[in-house]
Amino acid sequence: MEHRYGQRMPACVKVLIHQHGLPVAIGRLRNIGQHGFLVESEYRDVAVNQPLELDLLLSNTAADDHIHCRVMVMHKTASGFGVAVDETCPASCTVLALLAERFRYRRIPPINSPVPVGAFALAAAR
Repeated sequence: MEHRYGQRMPACVKVLIHQHGLPVAIGRLRNIGQHGFLVESEYRDVAVNQPLELDLLLSNTAADDHIHCRVMVMHKTASGFGVAVDETCPASCTVLALLAERFRYRRIPPINSPVPVGAFALAAAR
C-alpha cells in the first residue's frame, strides 16, 4: 500500500536532463506531486541523492519556452526516476506551482501508451 501526503497529477512534458552543467539525456515528466515529479527516461546513470538540473520544455516550437530547475534524485524505477525540487532555489520552487496550474484539468494519455515525439510537450492546446 502506498503512503502519500499529496495527490499526484498526470503530466506529459519533454525534459532535458543536465548533469554537471551538460545536457546528457531526454525524458518526459509523467506526474507531479507535492514536492517533486517522476521523470520517465532511458537514462540510467543517476544515483539516489544525486543533484541534477532539468529543463522542462513546454513547447515544441519556441526555443525559449522552458523552465530550468534544480532537483535531487529520490528514487529510481525501471522506467525512470523520481525527483524532489530543490527548495533552496527560488526559481525551482515556482516550478511545481506552475506545472500544477497547467495540468490541473487536462486529460493525459496513460503511462504505457506510446507518445509520438511531436506530442511530447503539452498534451492539449494552450
